[in-house]
Amino acid sequence: MLTRDKKDFFKFWYEHDLEELKSKSVTSCNIWRVAGRPRSGAIFNNYRRDKANYRHGIRNKRISETEVYTITNALHETLMKKTRYRVLEMLEE
Repeated sequence: MLTRDKKDFFKFWYEHDLEELKSKSVTSCNIWRVAGRPRSGAIFNNYRRDKANYRHGIRNKRISETEVYTITNALHETLMKKTRYRVLEMLEE
């Protein structure tokens, strides 16, 4: 049986390499909550660092995917014009 899901049901950036960052973020968040949500100290610093690393990983994944498509589309348009000079110019950038 095939399932039908919305187009944006699956997160486009979800990959296995982000699972470790997410688990660290969730673990440090739970520790931070159990400790009473301190606003300073080692527990707070670990929580903020792990959360920032996870968000940074997601952001990098999103940027890297759009960069690939941008380069591919620009190269495709250049190749469609079929001018050798433009192709070489595009590859040098």
